[in-house]
Amino acid sequence: MIRLSLLAAGLTLLVSSVSHAAAPPAVGYTNAVTAGYSADFPDPSMIKGRDGWWYAYSTGGPYAKDGHDGDSYKIARSRDLTHWEKVGSVFNGTNRPSWADPNSGFWAPDIRYIDGKYVLYFTVPNTTTTPGDWDYAIGAATAPTPAGPWTDSGAPVVAPRPAAGGGFQWTIDPAEFTDSDGTRYLYWGSYNGGIHAVRLTPDGLRTVGAVTDVARDRFEGPYVVKHDGYYYLFGSSSNCCAGPTTGYAVFAGRSRSPLGPFLDRYGNDLNASRTGGTPVVASNGNRWVGTGHSSVVTDLSGQQWLAYHAVDRTDPFVTNSNGWLLRPMLLDRLDWIDGWPEVNAGTGPSESSKVSPVTTSTTTAGNVRTEADVTGAGQGVSAHGMTAVLSQGSLKVTNRAGFSRSMPVPLDVPGTIALELRGGQATAEFSEDRLGDPLATVQLPALGGGPAAPVGGAANFSVAPLYTPVTRAAPTPRIGRVDAQYSDEFTNGLGAGWTWRNVSPDAAVTNGALQWKTEANDLTDNNTAAKASLLLRDQPTGNFVVETKLHLDVGTDTVRNYQQAGLLVYLDDENWMRLDHVAGGTGRFIEFGKRMRFTPAGAPSVVTFGGAMIGPPAETTWLRLAHDVVPQTGEHRYRAASSTDGKHWVWGAAWTLPAGTTPRIGLVSQGSSVQTEAQFGKATAQFDYFRVMR
Repeated sequence: MIRLSLLAAGLTLLVSSVSHAAAPPAVGYTNAVTAGYSADFPDPSMIKGRDGWWYAYSTGGPYAKDGHDGDSYKIARSRDLTHWEKVGSVFNGTNRPSWADPNSGFWAPDIRYIDGKYVLYFTVPNTTTTPGDWDYAIGAATAPTPAGPWTDSGAPVVAPRPAAGGGFQWTIDPAEFTDSDGTRYLYWGSYNGGIHAVRLTPDGLRTVGAVTDVARDRFEGPYVVKHDGYYYLFGSSSNCCAGPTTGYAVFAGRSRSPLGPFLDRYGNDLNASRTGGTPVVASNGNRWVGTGHSSVVTDLSGQQWLAYHAVDRTDPFVTNSNGWLLRPMLLDRLDWIDGWPEVNAGTGPSESSKVSPVTTSTTTAGNVRTEADVTGAGQGVSAHGMTAVLSQGSLKVTNRAGFSRSMPVPLDVPGTIALELRGGQATAEFSEDRLGDPLATVQLPALGGGPAAPVGGAANFSVAPLYTPVTRAAPTPRIGRVDAQYSDEFTNGLGAGWTWRNVSPDAAVTNGALQWKTEANDLTDNNTAAKASLLLRDQPTGNFVVETKLHLDVGTDTVRNYQQAGLLVYLDDENWMRLDHVAGGTGRFIEFGKRMRFTPAGAPSVVTFGGAMIGPPAETTWLRLAHDVVPQTGEHRYRAASSTDGKHWVWGAAWTLPAGTTPRIGLVSQGSSVQTEAQFGKATAQFDYFRVMR
């Protein structure tokens, strides 16, 4: 009874102090966070060094907008995560890996802190280990500090992997993850081969055992974190580098095992032909497109942030060029809502934020988070009468009443202890690098109060108000009532309001649906675009949602390039967008593609096409496009969604068309090829209805 009374008193004291907690300073920042340091910073990976600085690493490229200055592999550092300065390069003439071709660049770094040293995983697109070109491989280099000097391990961690059709798989984009049992894993892969996982030796420098396929060849840029008992695989999808139509976006699947299977929110496998994936971040109609290749970093308040690159659609290229793409680094809040990660509660990339990451230690009461770097037994942190320390190979948490709880730490390594106190609950975590892969986690009811402090000589101590989680997603577009003037149920031939651009001989309304075989002409083909059959009608003014129910008989797992059908928004053959169920390779996906003519400053105009993935398709798939007008620009904005049951919708990327234009909306069925039709014949698209809801 005495102990229960003490516990209740402690909980009351802690809860009562919450109202007095200081809020993080709303300083604010502007994306891209690498502006002023480097115009280009693709494939970012980040870590907090044991010297107190945050460090970021990127694929090489120019620092200057005009492209005159650059590096093969960049290192930057920051005190606040939003202002960065140059550190230098990873490799130079004295430490370049001997197995890298002399003319090879280096791509897609992944930084970790493993067994007391910094380990940087990197991609070498051309090696000397085979006689072939583009024999991609992954290496690792170690250093005593985040700035180097870097020493290559001497050989590829993952050697070049021959592809089934000749050449080599894209063995690129590495990411390490250490599980709570101490097992280390490496994830890598891309569109030619898919994403794979393999166990690593304890030092992280060699692979052990069989390779496991964990995601389809729709994804690249993997990154894994553990959250609430699940392993989350982040992967980027679609085209990385199409200028203002770059459709790159980040998706996630989760599993109870680090080797999968990874399933999305609705149970779709990331490794299936009809590929799953829950959106994490995608273009939203502001200046940023191509939002991909992400990593996760945690600030001093415990808030996670997604670091990723993006493309400024208004100014995507190096000065006076129309193809040399710039991809600076963005930083945005990562929220966990109903068990799934979403950037800014699902609203996508920000141009600016009113609140910056918490990177300065402050004295505070109430809900707090404190952390420190530890190297041995007896070191840790304390706050509100709670202590969390390393003790006899375990993470041990003790409250003021003497209650304690421990969990073994599987590796005898230096790392970081973080202690969070929220509403009477204390949660302590030990990790090597604060990158979402804790080695031990302990929870215990919190008792009492008191200051926060390091214990036993722990270094780099900090304390800050604990972040307030965002638990509600931003609202999705409102679905109104069907407007019969702009809709067609296909009950008795084509209704009023439709116009054909090139009548299709293979389209007819039968049995209450529009049946339309896929034709060989395609709007993305300059040779056949003008011949493509388009079924079009005027769109209403203001906000509306257009929806269709589509059955497309392309099956799964076979190569039926590129039969597709779906919704169309059309200005002319060089300016349109298309939301389709597409057969590509052996995969099937929903693609929201855009084609446009773009004129870079000081360079000739160029026509670009790119696509953003949405949700997985099914034999019957529902498609939606939500239209509104961007208040700041007057542009037409269309956001895409798909569903496999007509009830649960996956909302994804948004594209825009210029202000002052008059787009039309409609349907398409195209993308067949001579080879596909010879083997499978034309696919048949069945549209059950076309509805505009306002």
